[in-house]
Amino acid sequence: MKAISIVLGIVLIVVGCQNISQPTIKEASPSQTSSNLITSNSLSINKDTLTYNATVNSCLSFTKNGICGIDLGDDLNSSINNLKKRFKDFELISVSSNDWGYGGGTESFLVRKNGVNQFVLIPSSENNRILFIVILNSNYVNSEGLKTGISVKEILGIKSNLKFTINLMNGYEESSFNKNTTLIFLTEDENRIGEYKEIESYSSAIETNIKVDRIILSDNTPR
Repeated sequence: MKAISIVLGIVLIVVGCQNISQPTIKEASPSQTSSNLITSNSLSINKDTLTYNATVNSCLSFTKNGICGIDLGDDLNSSINNLKKRFKDFELISVSSNDWGYGGGTESFLVRKNGVNQFVLIPSSENNRILFIVILNSNYVNSEGLKTGISVKEILGIKSNLKFTINLMNGYEESSFNKNTTLIFLTEDENRIGEYKEIESYSSAIETNIKVDRIILSDNTPR
C-alpha cells in the first residue's frame, strides 16, 4: 500500500504539471453586470452566468443516457433550450472541463439552483455535443434508486458485483455502474473503499460507509 501511495503521488505530480487540476468551481461574482451574462440566444465563450426562469420544475431523475431532457450526444445549445423548458429558476455558470478532471480546457457549464450545484455539462470541443454529465446533487435519482450521497453499502444493495479502482489521473476511487455510468468517490489513502496491492488493480468494497460524491454519465457512442 505504501508503494502504491508513492507511485500515485508521482503520477499526481506529473498530471499537475500537465495542468489537469483538481475539481474546483468558478463561482459567479455577486457584482456581475449584464455584460457578463450568457444571453438566451447565444452561449458565447467567456460568458459566466445567467438565471433562467421556467413555469415548471419537471426535472427529478436521470437515466444512463441523460438528465432533465438533456441526452448524451445532444447539441449543447439545444440542450440548454430543453433545460429552460423543464427546470425552474436556474443559473448557468461557465467553467472549464479541467476543473472536473477532463483535460483540454473545454468551456463547460455548471447548472446551479438556489445557490446549490446541480450538475455539469461537458461538451466536445470538436462538435459541441454533450460528452459528459457530472451529477452533483442527490435530488436526481434513477429507476434503480441510484443517486449521489448514498453509501457503498446501499449501492451494493442495488448492484452487488461492483468493483472499485483508483483513477490515476486524480487519485479518487471510482466504480463502473454500467456502460455509461461511473460512480466517483473523493477518497484519499486514509479512507479508501478498497484495498489495492497493485497500480490499476480492482478491489471489492471493504469500507462500505463511504458515500458517492459524483455520478458521471459518459457518451460512449462513436459519432
